[in-house]
Amino acid sequence: MIGEILNKTRKAKGLTAQQMADYLNINLRSYRAYESNDRQPSLEILIKIAGNLAVTTDYLLGRVYMMDCFDSYFNNIHFVVNDINTDDSSFVFILESPHTNELKEGYPLAGESGIDAANFLGLTDSNYKNLAGVSLGEIAKKNNCGINIINICRVPLKLTTKAKAYYQNYENSTEYLECIKSLTRIKNGFESFGNHNESYLNDIEEQILTCFATRLSSIAPNDSVTNIIVCGKFAEKYYKKPSLKCRMPKGCYRTFIVPHPSRDLWETNKNHAHLNQVKQLLNAHIKQIGIT
Repeated sequence: MIGEILNKTRKAKGLTAQQMADYLNINLRSYRAYESNDRQPSLEILIKIAGNLAVTTDYLLGRVYMMDCFDSYFNNIHFVVNDINTDDSSFVFILESPHTNELKEGYPLAGESGIDAANFLGLTDSNYKNLAGVSLGEIAKKNNCGINIINICRVPLKLTTKAKAYYQNYENSTEYLECIKSLTRIKNGFESFGNHNESYLNDIEEQILTCFATRLSSIAPNDSVTNIIVCGKFAEKYYKKPSLKCRMPKGCYRTFIVPHPSRDLWETNKNHAHLNQVKQLLNAHIKQIGIT
């Protein structure tokens, strides 16, 4: 990352690579190795570079850049997938982050994962013929049926081939794609929450947690019991943070920790105790209120 930032900043300051090499008292080939990320500057050299470009070392290391990039990405309407909140908070499904199908549809648990989830929960069987092939996200969005769906992070944390094609349709896509590469490290390294070597990753994690806590706490608890279904290890890690628990409205909560519904994992884990409890509770609830 430092190479890209160094190259972009140097050009913005109107300096040539040779001028930078001369200032640092190194040859041009050595300096260009910094900009191509083939070589990392020592702390002493990094401080000299920062001084010559009138920026901070944090900026060169990507901390400021990534935070600015993330803020822009996090608030871009093309990449934000809003939660599904209903008047009835009987069931709250908590997932990780949106996938490409959810970006296109504009709501969580769309596409194959959502269809697999609805099938497993029995919402598309012979009792609900009109819902065949419909995702859980679409069912929740079109019916005020007590199914709420919320992602920990409102924007994708993983770059896939489909996602890359989707992003390239929008301005600043190159910067966003670079941003997601770093965010993928948060997704894959969630067990290291708050302990990443790069401080900006820890800062971004805190922002994600704070945003999630605000959105989750805005869902008023049900009059009887609010069933919270935490889907996947990533969601479980965030949900169990003490700072999140402190912000939850007072109410009666029943928590179920289940696998993420992607890749038909619910069907694969069909004997999972919590999954079957959720299925039974949700079916009883749906039969009582009805859906179309």
